[in-house]
Amino acid sequence: IIGILAAILLPALARAREAARRKSCQNNLKQWGTIFKLYADEQKDFWPPLQVTNVSMTNWPGTAGDTSMAVLAVAPLVSSWYPNYNSDPSILICPSDAEEKVDYLQDANGDWNFWREENPSRADASYAYIGWMFDRMGHPSLPPIDVSSPLLINLASASALGLNVPTSGWLNCQFAIGLDALIGELVSYVMAPGGVPAGVALLRIAGEDWEVPDGYGNGGGDTLYRIKEGNERFMITDVNNPQTSAMAQSTIWAMMDAFANYDNISYFNHVPGGCNVLFMDGHVSWIPYVPPSPGQDQSISMDLGGEAPILPSMANTVAILFD
Repeated sequence: IIGILAAILLPALARAREAARRKSCQNNLKQWGTIFKLYADEQKDFWPPLQVTNVSMTNWPGTAGDTSMAVLAVAPLVSSWYPNYNSDPSILICPSDAEEKVDYLQDANGDWNFWREENPSRADASYAYIGWMFDRMGHPSLPPIDVSSPLLINLASASALGLNVPTSGWLNCQFAIGLDALIGELVSYVMAPGGVPAGVALLRIAGEDWEVPDGYGNGGGDTLYRIKEGNERFMITDVNNPQTSAMAQSTIWAMMDAFANYDNISYFNHVPGGCNVLFMDGHVSWIPYVPPSPGQDQSISMDLGGEAPILPSMANTVAILFD
C-alpha cells in the first residue's frame, strides 16, 4: 500500500515543486526587468549591452587587436549592473537549473567572484540576454534559414571566437542574420584594429545597431536596433496605418531561460519543455516549446505552431552561443 501511495503522490509532489521553481524563476526575470528599467533611466534610455569584455580586468582595455580582452556571454554586461543596480547576483541562476548553482558565481570562501577577470563569461549560466530587438522571429516572411546560406557568410568565422557553429541545419532567420552581423564586426576589428584598444572596440561594437540586408531588420528594414526605450516605434511596418502594425513593449522579448538543441535533443531548465520570457514592459510569460511535427525537424517548416522566441529554429541558433 505504501508503495502504491508513493507511486501516486511522488509525481504530483515533483510537479508541484517544479511549479514553485518556475514561479521563482519568473520572479528572477521580473527583478531583471526592474534592473534594466533603472539602468535605462540613467543611460539615455538604453538597456545594458551584451557581455563582451570586462572593464575590471587588470590590463583593460588592452592593446589593439588583443583578443584576450574578449569576455563573451549571452548576458547583460556585468559591469553595467553590478554592483550599482543589483548587489544580489544570485538571480543569475534559475532555481530549476540542473547544472549550475549559485556557488558557480562564488569563490571557495563564498565571495562573489563572477565579475573578476574572465569570470563574467559565467553570467549566462541560466538566462539568455542579447541586447538587441528581434520583432520578426517566426514571421511568415522570414522562415528558418539554412546554416549554409550565403546570407550567413560570417558564421564560418565564428569558430575562431569559440562559438559552436553547426555544419548543417536550420537557424532562426532574423536572429541568425543579426548574429552574423555581430560576428562580422568582431572579425573586421580583429583583421584591422586600427590602433583602437580591444576593450574599447568591443564596447563600441556591443553598443551599436546592426546593419543587415534589407527586409531582415526591425519592421522589415535594414537595421536591428539595440534595446532602448522608445525604439519599439521602429517596428512599424505600415507608415500609413501605424496603429495596426506597431509593436508594443509587451510583445518585444528581452531575456529568457537559456535553452538549446544539441543533436536534436532539447535542453531546458524547466520540465515539461518551455521557457519563462521577460518582455520590455517588465512582464514575464511562460511560453511552451512546440517541437517540430513528425518529419519536419530540421526543415523550413520546423517552427510551425510555435511562439517566438521559444522556437525550434531558435534553439538551434542559441546553441551556437553556449558551450
